Amino acid sequence: MQQTKSKSNNGFTLIELLVVIAIIAILAAILFPVFAQAREKARAISCASNLKQLGLAFKMYTTDYDEHYPFGGWRPADPTNGASDGTWDWQNSTAPYIKNRGIFRCPDSTDSLEDPNDPTSWQWNRNPVSYLYNNNLGVNRQPLSEAAVNAPADCWMVLDGHSDWNCNNVTHDACGGTDWMGRRHTVWNIEDTIWGNRASLVDGWLSWQGFTWGLPRHQGRANICYADGHVKSLPVSPQDPSSLSVAQGNLIFGSQTSGSGGSCYKWFEQTYPWWKVADPMQHQPPNSHWCQNWDNP
Repeated sequence: MQQTKSKSNNGFTLIELLVVIAIIAILAAILFPVFAQAREKARAISCASNLKQLGLAFKMYTTDYDEHYPFGGWRPADPTNGASDGTWDWQNSTAPYIKNRGIFRCPDSTDSLEDPNDPTSWQWNRNPVSYLYNNNLGVNRQPLSEAAVNAPADCWMVLDGHSDWNCNNVTHDACGGTDWMGRRHTVWNIEDTIWGNRASLVDGWLSWQGFTWGLPRHQGRANICYADGHVKSLPVSPQDPSSLSVAQGNLIFGSQTSGSGGSCYKWFEQTYPWWKVADPMQHQPPNSHWCQNWDNP
C-alpha cells in the first residue's frame, strides 16, 4: 500500500509574526531617537557653517571699510526729509559679500520667512534673519575699528538669537530703509541686534512662560561667531530645556536682587560675564549685566 506524504507548511505561525513585529518595534524605538538626534546635529552644523560664512563676510566688509565694523541698525535720518531710507543694517551691509539668503537662516529657526507676495508684510515672529549682531561694535552710530576690540577671541560678534523688534511704522522704525536687494521697507530691515543686556533673546527664557521663540535652538546650545571669526557652540541652558518647568527655570535664570522685578546677575551673567563677551573693550562697568525679560540691569 502506497503511503501518501502530507504537505509541509512553510508559512509563519502567528506567534512567529508577532515576535518579528515586536523586534521591529524595539529596533524602531531605539533607532528613531538616534536618527532625530543625527538630523538635529546636522542642522546645528549647518547653522555653524552659516555663522562662519557670516564671519568671513564681516571680515571682507571691514577690509573694505577701513577696518571698521558695520552699523547694527538705527539708520541715520536723511536731513532733507527726516526719513531713514539708507541701507545700514548689518545684514544688508554684509549680504553683498554673500549673495545668498539662506546663509542668514538657521535651519532650526521657527521664525517665518518673508511673504513672497509682499516682502513688506510683517507680523510677530516673521524674520528672514536668524542671527543677532553685537550692537556694541557699532554703538551710537559710531562703528568700532577692529583694533578697538580688546580680546577678539572672547567678544561675541554674531550669534543665534531672536530679534523682537517690530515694523509697525515702516518709515522711521526697524523696517525703514532699503534692503540689500534694493527693496524699500521690507522685513530684511528689521534690526537684528543685541546689546548684551537681554539674555532672553539668546536663551529664549521669559519668566512668565518659559522658553519661547524656538530658543534655544540646538539642544540647549547656541552657535556663536566671535570677533576673530571662529565659531563655537555654547550651552545657553544648564539643563535640558524640555525638562524645566517655569518655576524651576526662574530659579536658574531669575534675579538674585530685589526691586523692580529685575532678573539680572544669575546663571547667564555668571557663565558669560557681560564685560567679557558683549563689551568689545572689556571695560567691566559695575552696572552692566545680562538680564532676562526686559528689565534694565
